[in-house]
Amino acid sequence: MLGSAPNGFRLISNSPAALEGYLGLNGALGKGALSAATRERIALAIANHNGCDYCNSAHTYLGKNLVKNGRRRACGKPRRKVDRP
Repeated sequence: MLGSAPNGFRLISNSPAALEGYLGLNGALGKGALSAATRERIALAIANHNGCDYCNSAHTYLGKNLVKNGRRRACGKPRRKVDRP
């Protein structure tokens, strides 16, 4: 699907219990009312708000390539730079 494991999965996979819990939570949230595209837009907005370049990059890629989001604003660069303390 991605061709590699995201760093977060690599880290959490050191604990089988943590990985199982994360995948269970992720699976449960995937069965909700929000579409995959909407979930990626939310994740990207949070990454932009938090100023996390890694998450921004990952969710931009997911939105463009896996979800086929197609919305420039949702998958492009953040609108504004967030000042972090």
